[in-house]
Amino acid sequence: MATAPRVLVLTPSLGGYYFGSILGGIARTVGRRGGHVVVVQTLELGSRADELGDPPPFQTPVGWDDVDGAVAITAAVPQDYLLAVQEAGRPVVAVSTSIGAGRVARVLPDNRAGTRLAVEHLIAHGHTRIGFAGNLAQADILDRYRSFVETMHGHGLAADPGDLYRAPDMAATGGAVAAAALLARPDLPTAVMAASDRNALGLVAALESAGVSVPDDVAVASFDDIERAAYSTPRLTTVRQSFEQLGIEAAELVLERARTGSRSPV
Repeated sequence: MATAPRVLVLTPSLGGYYFGSILGGIARTVGRRGGHVVVVQTLELGSRADELGDPPPFQTPVGWDDVDGAVAITAAVPQDYLLAVQEAGRPVVAVSTSIGAGRVARVLPDNRAGTRLAVEHLIAHGHTRIGFAGNLAQADILDRYRSFVETMHGHGLAADPGDLYRAPDMAATGGAVAAAALLARPDLPTAVMAASDRNALGLVAALESAGVSVPDDVAVASFDDIERAAYSTPRLTTVRQSFEQLGIEAAELVLERARTGSRSPV
């Protein structure tokens, strides 16, 4: 690896608290080594990254000959792209995605432990019928849903498929869609585990607009600890996860693998 390392970052989006925080962690980590980051947005301008399920059909080999390794954030590129970068002699680290599982190194948030703690918080408050709201097309959210089901079963409670309220995206709009499905039920669960804060904010707003009091009628817990969660009314109970730390871990891992020449997935 060159004295000044160069890292290619493939990301669906350059902005927002999520992608911005991960990119910030990567840039600061590589910068402390005197290196440079080349960032490529793989979604077309105007596309919404929070609606992304499958990766875009991005195939342009940007900078492969000029970088020491690559980091791919969520569903930035298809698996064959990641494998092609790796086969070209550059280590690849994938962040918060199932793409490349078992084929490339990955850095993931602790979705399962965080979700378990949030659901157990609701159970400790006496809730026995708890729903789940989120966009299962996202790898992190699917992990959180699986942990939700495992935690419910571990406490002898049912995770009713009818209380899975699917959101089409990761934004407040998706939370509103999930709320509409919840309100269509003949009887409401007493609590909901929302897979992301932005989904939760949309869910809460839609419920309260329909005359459902939060948390008196339906309690809501969520995941991400974005800034708005602390100032919302009511304030959200949420799992804190450092997105910047994900970027730091990914950058440190790709730099170490570039230094040692490792290409193994673990």
